[in-house]
Amino acid sequence: MKQLLIGLTLLTLSANLASASNPFQSMVIREHSNHIVITKEVKASQNSKFFYAQRAAKQGNVQAKYDLAMMYALGKGVERDRRKAFNLFHEAARKGHAKAKYCVAVNFEKGLGVKPQAELARYWYKLAAKAGNPQAIVKLANLKKLIKKQKGRAVYASN
Repeated sequence: MKQLLIGLTLLTLSANLASASNPFQSMVIREHSNHIVITKEVKASQNSKFFYAQRAAKQGNVQAKYDLAMMYALGKGVERDRRKAFNLFHEAARKGHAKAKYCVAVNFEKGLGVKPQAELARYWYKLAAKAGNPQAIVKLANLKKLIKKQKGRAVYASN
């Protein structure tokens, strides 16, 4: 009877698992010796996604740092803070995250969370382009034109 009850429970849980589209909403089934242990994770809200991303970022997970930076940049699950977003993008970029390199460049170009600096934006766009980001290649070409205009204005202003 106990085995039948466990079997029916597993069948019901597997049906629920198949219909779950949110990865945080999944069922975890582990087998310990002859016993089956079933734990159900609670539905994740934006706050719990933030919590888990923050926890993983503190442990050094580069993807989690990028995800956390996106949350801060967009204000998803947390109050928007562009300075924190920039710092997290920068940490992830220094560890080799290609998308984070592009985001650091955009932040430097547009002045999001940091003072706008075209030369540093160009540097980070080059790194992102080398990492294979096609958007960075286009931005790099446009930024070169902008830097030339800015240098022209600086020469005119100094005369």
